[in-house]
Amino acid sequence: VALILGTITSSWLALRAGRAERRADAAAAQAVENAEEAFENAEEARANAKRATEQAARAESSKDELRERVYVSDMNIVGEAYADGLISRMNDLLEKHRAPSSETDKRGLEWYHWWRAGHLELGMARHPLTGSFGRLAVSADGSTIALSGWPNHLYLYDSESLCLLRAPLHFDGQSSVVCFSPDGQFLVVGSHWRSVGTRVLSTKTWEPVATLPGYFSVMAFAKKPALMALGSWETIQTWKCTDSSWEVNQQWTTSGKVGSLDITPDGKILVALLSTDFEGNQQIEVWDVQAQTKIRNLDVDDTKAIGVVKMSPNGRYLAVGENDGDVHLWSSESFSAGGPSRPLRTLKASAHITSLGFSPDETRLAAGTKKTNNLVVWDIETGVREPPIIVHAHSRQVDDIQFGGDSNTVYSAGDDGFLKVWDLSRCQPYDAISG
Repeated sequence: VALILGTITSSWLALRAGRAERRADAAAAQAVENAEEAFENAEEARANAKRATEQAARAESSKDELRERVYVSDMNIVGEAYADGLISRMNDLLEKHRAPSSETDKRGLEWYHWWRAGHLELGMARHPLTGSFGRLAVSADGSTIALSGWPNHLYLYDSESLCLLRAPLHFDGQSSVVCFSPDGQFLVVGSHWRSVGTRVLSTKTWEPVATLPGYFSVMAFAKKPALMALGSWETIQTWKCTDSSWEVNQQWTTSGKVGSLDITPDGKILVALLSTDFEGNQQIEVWDVQAQTKIRNLDVDDTKAIGVVKMSPNGRYLAVGENDGDVHLWSSESFSAGGPSRPLRTLKASAHITSLGFSPDETRLAAGTKKTNNLVVWDIETGVREPPIIVHAHSRQVDDIQFGGDSNTVYSAGDDGFLKVWDLSRCQPYDAISG
């Protein structure tokens, strides 16, 4: 019996041990299978992560490529906007490409070139009475700026600091035009009121030293002899200017209202823009001052309105600005009866010309415009620069512009009530700086 029980017990224990071993083997096999599945899952996760990284890299590369294409396209548009005088549009496009710190900066030399071209402003002064400015004049030594403006005031500024030199001078009748004498001793201020006359101020005291009778809307000085030309409805006068007196030298009647005039530095030739009737017909007459005789009319397009004529400092050129934005550059040879009948060239400003000015060395011609409110500057000695320097100068029309003591400094007065100074040296032709 004991033997039988022992045998049964041994068999049961062996069976039990076999079952436990089989369960252990199954568990081990399951563990291996689980480990293999976990490894496969890990491999798949790593593959998915790699694919995600590659996709992200491709997306970033595509994004960079897209940004690069957009940048190149926008830089082309920027150049076109600059050439068309759309400086605000140009600046908006440039600002679009200022990259945040998390992105690669795509801007190249061309971006900085165009940015400087649109930001030439050195300083500005606000109208002290929040009004608007009118005409502008710069003294011969470049130290003083005189501006006419609302309400019936004359404003005098230091050209470097753009600070008022003194309290605004009030005159009866709104000031229409201002002009410094070539020797810097006098400032002549015109008026819209015939009864007020044209006032002559000493630049030492800024007090009136003479009053010239009559209403004159335009004026210009010759350098030698000291001669001033004044124009009004149908009259042109020249005045001799001395330290002690101002005397009428000559006076003659024209065939129409004098809208603009200028005189050669030697005082021999005067050019006047005349409106000959109420239908807007205009002509440009060239006069011999001493003989008081008309030499010729310059050929102009009868279908276009002309706004201003301007002589260069040494009398080599005459610029004629039209309301459609064309500026015709004439040679002084055209002042003679048998001279050229066509201008040297025609420059494009794409907007109504309100004012013109030559640099002291006659290498540059600047124009102020209406509607686009731009300052446009061409190189005329080295060939017409394409595109010209264009500055979005004011938020409203540019009333007047004048060069300072060199060919890089320009002052502008705007209908928005700001006097501004611009440094043209900050905008050089792209091909001159790309190297």
